[in-house]
Amino acid sequence: MKILKESIKQKSGIYFIKNIISKKVYIGQSKNCYKRLIMHRFKLSHNKHGNSHLQRSFNKYGKKYFKCGIIKYCNNLTEEEIFYMNNQKCEIYNIRNACESVTHPKRKKITEKTRNKLKKAKIGKEPSNLKWLQQKNRRKIKYSINGILIKNFNSCKDAAEYFGMKKNLFHKYIGKLIGTTSKPSKYFKKGTLLEYIERRDERYL
Repeated sequence: MKILKESIKQKSGIYFIKNIISKKVYIGQSKNCYKRLIMHRFKLSHNKHGNSHLQRSFNKYGKKYFKCGIIKYCNNLTEEEIFYMNNQKCEIYNIRNACESVTHPKRKKITEKTRNKLKKAKIGKEPSNLKWLQQKNRRKIKYSINGILIKNFNSCKDAAEYFGMKKNLFHKYIGKLIGTTSKPSKYFKKGTLLEYIERRDERYL
């Protein structure tokens, strides 16, 4: 993921980070696009990015399959970001529907006019990442302790209900060996491993 200072000016605007394989894109705004993209690259490279969907994709494909750039240089950042997030033909990595839910000390507060535009744009529309969220919650889960299979679940929702926890919290434990690669948990015994069952492996269950 190269960031060329000559091609990206240190000005305010709307930027993108795109996976050239899946075509999915992350859209953001900044007073200094070059500096913000540098920060994104650093966090992604060190597995510390706040957007878990983008981070997993970056880990899977590698930095050479991501590109970034400027969609538009502008000053009315919030309105333009909302517009481009709501008018993408491809899926987006953004977890939040709009930047109004993101707190930033230098970001101007969203105006009532922009808030009303956002509400109108959402009427009758599904979240842009709805398909991904649905697929994520429907994927089958394998539950094992110390390498011994205990149970298979048809979905993340079923698994979360089985352990008596919320789906968002349950997702954080998937792929981690409890007590070894993650902290001890009151929900699971030490040695517990929760894994997604890949579709190609379902025929063996």
